[in-house]
Amino acid sequence: MVDSVEAKPHQATVSQVRDPRFFRLGNPGPLGLISFALTTFVLSLYLCGAGLPDGNPLGAVGPDQVILGLAIFFGGAAQFTAGIMEFRVGNTFGTTVHCSYGAFWLAFAMLRVPQLGIKEAYQGDERAFSFAIGIMLILWFFLTILFP
Repeated sequence: MVDSVEAKPHQATVSQVRDPRFFRLGNPGPLGLISFALTTFVLSLYLCGAGLPDGNPLGAVGPDQVILGLAIFFGGAAQFTAGIMEFRVGNTFGTTVHCSYGAFWLAFAMLRVPQLGIKEAYQGDERAFSFAIGIMLILWFFLTILFP
């Protein structure tokens, strides 16, 4: 399509109309759902005692690292990305849900990163650390109940 505007030295005379088919996104909902489901399933197996035991003599290597990788990259980053894509599509509810749970998984993963020293800040008081995580999970439970 050519514009009928008189050409000036600094102005282009040809303009292109965007084809809307090239700017459509696929449905990001399945990415958000599968990232939440798989990460939750693996964490549930871990918390039920399936797989590696919690007390690993090697310290930084163990089941926390499996959960950590999934929680940061799949449950966190992939789901947060799905939320941003839902925003682009115009789905406000999908944006809220996926970004919220993506942020939850990132926050949950940060609790497990040994270099941050969050668990060590409780100075060996495992009960207080578990209580703090329990409060966080209960609050997320109430948020989950309110979403639908």
